[in-house]
Amino acid sequence: FTKEEKRLIAEIKNSMARFKPGEYLIHQGAYEQSIYVLLKGRVNITKKEVPRAIINTLGPGDVFGEISSLGKRARTTNVIAKADVMVLKLHAEFFDKLTAELREKIKDQFLVILVNRLDQMNNSVITLKSELEGIFHAEEQVKQNLAGVANSLTQIRNEVNGISDVVGNLLR
Repeated sequence: FTKEEKRLIAEIKNSMARFKPGEYLIHQGAYEQSIYVLLKGRVNITKKEVPRAIINTLGPGDVFGEISSLGKRARTTNVIAKADVMVLKLHAEFFDKLTAELREKIKDQFLVILVNRLDQMNNSVITLKSELEGIFHAEEQVKQNLAGVANSLTQIRNEVNGISDVVGNLLR
């Protein structure tokens, strides 16, 4: 962005907001449409379906809330302050006040962000798939080992029964 574009963005009324650790910046399912730029601190991204699982942690310079804002739909995740947080909250009206050229530049930046996130998710899926395949392979090896142990136990039982028969015949 040029200096003039940055000045224009700074002049448009936005909201600076602060949050304490543990406070929700965004609640999954809410219909608030702002986009956030994280200026200070760190936030955790979670989903209510698995509240203890942290999907991602974002830091200064990261942008979030764009999926719901651009898609005009409910929030898809929770965003929770991990530390003291300060954000720039860009309301939907913010974009109406931009020139068409600047709006396109910002949309291009959002596309870059979304493509990078998609790439990260693809890499995560590949890693998880590889880990699951390793677990399934290990499970198959355990099954084979257990089958071998069961066969060995059957052989030992047969040998003990054979010895028992011999001892029984000797004692008669």
